[in-house]
Amino acid sequence: MTAGGGALGFGGGTDTFVAQWDTTGTHAASARYVHGEQESGQSIAVDGSDNTVLMGVFNSGIGFGGTPLENQSDDTGDFDVFLAHLSS
Repeated sequence: MTAGGGALGFGGGTDTFVAQWDTTGTHAASARYVHGEQESGQSIAVDGSDNTVLMGVFNSGIGFGGTPLENQSDDTGDFDVFLAHLSS
């Protein structure tokens, strides 16, 4: 997948993607957030400082560039919720 930058790839299952364009429609940034089998962005918003707030679910793990979040359930069918504040 591309959003105007380079190819973002695919991690298998479902992945979470975020992309940003400026007011002229020019690609500003894009990223893919994965770590496990299924990650799904459910809601997205932009705060007053143009930072992105992303909420979603994952069933095994998800990474945002630091230590990955790991699902706390022993049942891979259960999902945990994530809330991420991404700086612009």
